[in-house]
Amino acid sequence: MSLENFRRHGYAILRGFLTETELDVLHEESQRLLEAAAEEAKTNPSSDWSARTQGCIFQPVPAVQQALFASSPKKFCEFRCRWPRSAGAASVLLGEKLRQTAATLLGTRPWLFNEQYIVKPPRSPLSAFAWHRDSDWVRDEDGVEYPYVSVWCALDDTATGNGTLSILPFGSEGAGGSPTAEGGLRAIELCLSAGDAVAMSDRVWHSSGPNLSRFSRAAWMPQFSAGPISRRGAPVALAIPLPANRCGG
Repeated sequence: MSLENFRRHGYAILRGFLTETELDVLHEESQRLLEAAAEEAKTNPSSDWSARTQGCIFQPVPAVQQALFASSPKKFCEFRCRWPRSAGAASVLLGEKLRQTAATLLGTRPWLFNEQYIVKPPRSPLSAFAWHRDSDWVRDEDGVEYPYVSVWCALDDTATGNGTLSILPFGSEGAGGSPTAEGGLRAIELCLSAGDAVAMSDRVWHSSGPNLSRFSRAAWMPQFSAGPISRRGAPVALAIPLPANRCGG
């Protein structure tokens, strides 16, 4: 991992970050979550399933339940291992490899801030994500902010046409500090193999294209902050200090 590249450009590529076993565990959990969400949608149309055309973001701990475990490592770990979630995936999330990676990038003890799967269905032209910075949604004059890092892990091979990730490195933005047509030309498209990861600063602009292929394209993205991010005195998402006990720990 190039720490210098992360600091200078806002991202770093981690080739072969996940093992085959970890890929299998995460793929299996993502499918369980998809199936559970599809079942729930039959009786609750406003559930997390939210239509195959919307990019399909699934959180192992849904946003509406995060407040229950926001700052309780024990309760979080118990819930994170409960079906349709898996103990194996929780072990990857809370394991030493991710903790050390986040600590190196943040320069301090990391806190688990959020976690999500991004599963783009096949032939879904509306599954693209426009240019954005992850930290934009947490900014609030009544909030407490800390820098955070997203570790975007490819669970499938990514390429042009199936929703690959694009990064606009620090300093490549157009006028006003946001992506423009001119700035977009300087974007870097990251074609990754399954198991590769991209560590991204919460301040770096990034986007992803639609999945126009015949197959689903899945990614897993845990996020770690340098401290508990809050708004009006309450955690914005999760605020689990690491290390935390894993299932059965």
